[in-house]
Amino acid sequence: MSTEATQVPPAHYWSRDYNTKERLASSWHQVDEVLRLGGRRVLEVGPGSGLVTDWLRRAGLEVTTVDIDGALKPTVVAPVTDLPLESGSFDVVLCAEVLEHLPYARVPAALRELARVATRGVVISVPDVTPWVGVSYPLYFGLWIHQVRRRLGQGFVRPWIRGLRNRQRLRDIFFIWLVPERWGRGAKVVEARRPPVPHVAYHHEFDGEHYWELGTAGHPPEALLTELAAAGLRVERDFRVPENPWHHFYVGVPRRRPDAGDVRQGVQRRRSGAGVAARRRSLVPAARRRGRNRADRLLAPRACEDRHRLHLRVARSLARGDRLGAAGVTA
Repeated sequence: MSTEATQVPPAHYWSRDYNTKERLASSWHQVDEVLRLGGRRVLEVGPGSGLVTDWLRRAGLEVTTVDIDGALKPTVVAPVTDLPLESGSFDVVLCAEVLEHLPYARVPAALRELARVATRGVVISVPDVTPWVGVSYPLYFGLWIHQVRRRLGQGFVRPWIRGLRNRQRLRDIFFIWLVPERWGRGAKVVEARRPPVPHVAYHHEFDGEHYWELGTAGHPPEALLTELAAAGLRVERDFRVPENPWHHFYVGVPRRRPDAGDVRQGVQRRRSGAGVAARRRSLVPAARRRGRNRADRLLAPRACEDRHRLHLRVARSLARGDRLGAAGVTA
């Protein structure tokens, strides 16, 4: 049982101020990143309202939840810095908007625990107050265009054939080619990582919930990347949610550490001398290897021709009944 105090009452997760459409968009990104990493066993640290938990379970995943607040009815009541779980017991670990509720000095220990229990990847999101500039909402909306895009399908020739047969307007075909489909779905189109916007890293004080936030004094985004690498996570990608730029996502893949079986197999391979031939081949100059391969290719047809002639001589000798001659040839 954890001795840490809860910071957010359970009723807060279902309040109108908390469940904004921007936060729901962030929840969609959480589910999308977990499904993209694959696997069936998911550990969710800090389930909150349980919306993402139910979403993932309805998608057919086995979700285990961890939280320090027993009132949220998690599967395991424990702090993220000391998970009572076996190493590598989950495919994907999701920890969204949780780490900022810890003092920053305890974040490295939490990251090490997340990397320890994950095999495929770790999805983390934390608040980021640095300026963000981008285009994230639809540039157009037209149900007719979406229907035309589905009807035409993929390819280059088929849309033209339909247009020339007056089955489809050519202007619709040109519009579909010029305007990407993602522009009409509210997806991120343009993003400026370091926009020329005035920004002063202010000092963040504990407000009852967050001990720190990225972009404040002493907490640049680069520092968290360093902590992730030190915890054994290789950051595959990081992004800001276009509909909610306050949430910064990091997707990390655990670095595979050699276990006892790998070390024992490597020692046996070295002792058996299986790698001696490979090392000797590596010492042969590349020019000599290329020359040898070229000579083999030139001599191969000649060797096949000699074998064919030998088989013909044996067949003719057997046909004449000259066993002695056939024996002499085969010898």
